[in-house]
Amino acid sequence: RFVAPKAAEDALAAIRRHPLGANAALIGTVEAAPAGRVRMETAVGGLRSVEMLSGEQLPRIC
Repeated sequence: RFVAPKAAEDALAAIRRHPLGANAALIGTVEAAPAGRVRMETAVGGLRSVEMLSGEQLPRIC
């Protein structure tokens, strides 16, 4: 579920109080546009689109 931006820190604090959530972190935001797309911020501050996985979706062990 998504949490309103104003409530994000409170929600994160609640999750961190549980032993399994001790290392929880905010990792992104939901934006209105571009709809249906995932973008990540690069190390130099640019935005890069994250494409859907193609082919066999095997566990990543590297």
